[in-house]
Amino acid sequence: MIRLATTETVILTLLPAVLRIFKRLWPQGRLHPIDISSSKIAEALRNGEADIAIGVLLPSDENFECKPLLSSRRHGYFEGTQSSLVDSEEIEWADMAARPLIFSSRTTRLQIEAALPRSLTLKDVHEASTLSAALAMAASGQGILISPDYVMPIARLHHLCSRPLRCPEVNHELEISISRRHPEHSAVAEARDMLVAEFSNASRLARLPDAASSPGRPSRIKTE
Repeated sequence: MIRLATTETVILTLLPAVLRIFKRLWPQGRLHPIDISSSKIAEALRNGEADIAIGVLLPSDENFECKPLLSSRRHGYFEGTQSSLVDSEEIEWADMAARPLIFSSRTTRLQIEAALPRSLTLKDVHEASTLSAALAMAASGQGILISPDYVMPIARLHHLCSRPLRCPEVNHELEISISRRHPEHSAVAEARDMLVAEFSNASRLARLPDAASSPGRPSRIKTE
């Protein structure tokens, strides 16, 4: 069994398609996801609780090999009565500064705030404990959820609208890391390489319009 530490968001949106590929390539193998908060993923890898870690700012040194995995554009997810946002193809961060914004973790909030111009301050910020809580808050009209584009499949379940954010584009950069003690052709290294090869396609599939939408009812999620 190969233990994969990552967030609830990645497990719910990107892993299902990738796990199917893993099962086809290694029918007798098992890739076991471990749901861990983003701030504790690196610790799980260092402590040996996980064989592979997927997250942000993962360890990359003489003991751990870290590679880029997926770059995703961040979107604003919001309840459809906010007509001023629905009518826009994209949303500028300057237009979001005074609106209530929801983040699914403090790590995400701090990364975004650090990337924004100093002249731009987010004035009404809320941190949810999980993605599920953040989605519920957004669906009830409490604010706009800031999350990567691959969250679209879950957002559809809550009938949320989505628009990409720009000026600046602050992308979500996922990384993948393993211990260097695993040889190049070990099961862990080969599973890591498969994940690197397949995650981009899994993200593309997540952004496709929902084929299961009701006939004649267009999806509220716009893709680029």
